[in-house]
Order: sequence, then structure tokens, then C-alpha cells
Amino acid sequence: MSANERSGANAETSDDERKHMSATEILKELPKLKQDERRAIARRVFELEEDREELEWAAQAADLAFQELDKQEELDASSKPR
Repeated sequence: MSANERSGANAETSDDERKHMSATEILKELPKLKQDERRAIARRVFELEEDREELEWAAQAADLAFQELDKQEELDASSKPR
């Protein structure tokens, strides 16, 4: 029995099809990513939107909010006793 048969994959299934993730799967994995990885994904989503120019303000606002959140997290981490 081949690896494809054991995995249940059709012999005609391409690598791209096997690597495809549903939106639900992607959303489920997001919390597992590092902060900078989530931000990179958010920026890429904005880039892909047809109304990208209209959403640019939202991307800039999100970047500012992320920067402020980083500052707050650094302050919180430095104020905690070790």
C-alpha cells in the first residue's frame, strides 16, 4: 500500500490540494501564531483586498494599535516581580 493510499489521498490529488486549509482551519490556528506572524497575516489580508486603498487607513490604525499594545505589554512585563 502506498503512502497516498494509507493517507486516503487520491493519486490524482496534487500537493497544492493536500496543503489547502479552510478558512475555519486558518482561524483556528491563528491564536497559536506569534504576534509578529499574526500581524504579517493581517497586513497580507489587507494587501489582497480589492478595496485596498480604502482599507489602508485601517491597516495604519491597526499598526498604531499594535505598537501601543506592544508598549503596554513591555510595561506590564517590566513591572512584574521575577
